[in-house]
Amino acid sequence: MVSAENRLHIGRQQVHYRVARGSARPPALGVQYEALQAALGERLSAGSPAGDKSVWLIRRLDVRVSVGVSTTPRAIAKAVAVAVAGALERTFEEGADGDNVKRFPDRAAYLARLLVDCARGRAADRWEYSGFGKITDRPGSTAIRSIVAIEPDVALDALMRMGPADLRVVLTSLSPADAGAVLESFGTAPGSSRTDPFEA
Repeated sequence: MVSAENRLHIGRQQVHYRVARGSARPPALGVQYEALQAALGERLSAGSPAGDKSVWLIRRLDVRVSVGVSTTPRAIAKAVAVAVAGALERTFEEGADGDNVKRFPDRAAYLARLLVDCARGRAADRWEYSGFGKITDRPGSTAIRSIVAIEPDVALDALMRMGPADLRVVLTSLSPADAGAVLESFGTAPGSSRTDPFEA
């Protein structure tokens, strides 16, 4: 939404209106999602540090906006974008709290934690992995194979940067068949010329 490096993904958005008695029904924000996306992208681009590859996961972000009932849908979208951007900026300043907000230096660091959690059988039903759907509900070996198939190059980076203990946990959790599938995925990854993690 912001750029190739800086992206924002909103998993679910809930909008609740509170209107004074006797007022007209407000216009639906849902018809202006494109305007909301554009306004939010513009706002966040201005404050995004160049080269920052960090991954922020926010479980819930509450935003309140007050507008007049005659406000146009596009103006409502802009007001919401400003409020969301402000809430995000405050969250970034406060930093991760380990509960509602988590931060990883980059995508590979995030994937490394996911792979280890899958191997240890503790990734299922974790909100920070919801982007992978039901994959994390599968047995560790199957989940790891599926995740690597989705992001082979990033997964290879993740494995190469793991400490010996975490790497051992991940590799020993793989069945022979899944280990072969993982190697095949690495063979199609753009960075597949790097050292084979299975030699570690």
